Amino acid sequence: MTPYYIIYNGILKKADDKIFNANNRAFLYGDGFFETIYAYYDKIPFLKYHYNRIINAAEAFSFELPSEIIDIKQFKKTILYLAHKNKIYKSYRIRITFYREGQGLYLPQINKASYIITLSKLDFEPQTKTQKLIKLALDEKIRKDYSIISMFKTISPLSVLAAISAKKHKADDLVIINSENFVVETSNSNIFIVIDDKLITPPVACGCVDGITRHLIINYIARNLNLHVIERCFSLEQMHKASEIFITNSISFVSSVREFQKTFYFNSIAN
Repeated sequence: MTPYYIIYNGILKKADDKIFNANNRAFLYGDGFFETIYAYYDKIPFLKYHYNRIINAAEAFSFELPSEIIDIKQFKKTILYLAHKNKIYKSYRIRITFYREGQGLYLPQINKASYIITLSKLDFEPQTKTQKLIKLALDEKIRKDYSIISMFKTISPLSVLAAISAKKHKADDLVIINSENFVVETSNSNIFIVIDDKLITPPVACGCVDGITRHLIINYIARNLNLHVIERCFSLEQMHKASEIFITNSISFVSSVREFQKTFYFNSIAN
């Protein structure tokens, strides 16, 4: 069931309340970004990493964030208050959408940011879930290149089109490539391949989102497991040479790839 309450600019609202009009810049120009965060009970395990990405995204977009977002303690308090109002006590997804206020055409009149916080219950516990083996597909028409905002989650139809294409290909997700035919990410995740016991993942300069789980694997988890991580652009051919592929995001954490274009993979490191 969809939660009944949301937070709009610090104010508790019913989910079906009208909160903006047809002049909304996110609607007109895609002038915004969002952050997706995992939480359970009163725990938001990686909030500081999401907070830092929000601050960096706001700078890239020239957004002026409200004080209650800049204050990380108040930010967390607001999220937990919303979870309590919606009677959500187990695992849940937090989505915070930021967009530029005011009017104007491409050139905005002001840079003040508004935000909406919504929650949705998860029907699984990511930290204890059984590994789902997924199938990846490719659609060469769907591409993404590096830009000053490519490392953030932007209000863009690209991931929507990728998810639609994956379904058409009877796959679970779609590999997205860039104009140089290097692998970037999938519709909703970062991607890692394993070649000769080395973890290889695209750098943000290749065009991928600077994912939180990706960051944790590179900087902490891989080190603890004595795994060597290389941030390097790689080709589709190298995907076929890999012994293992897995994808990562902030909600499912790690998902093993079973198949890509009739190549099959192991899942030992992901497990």
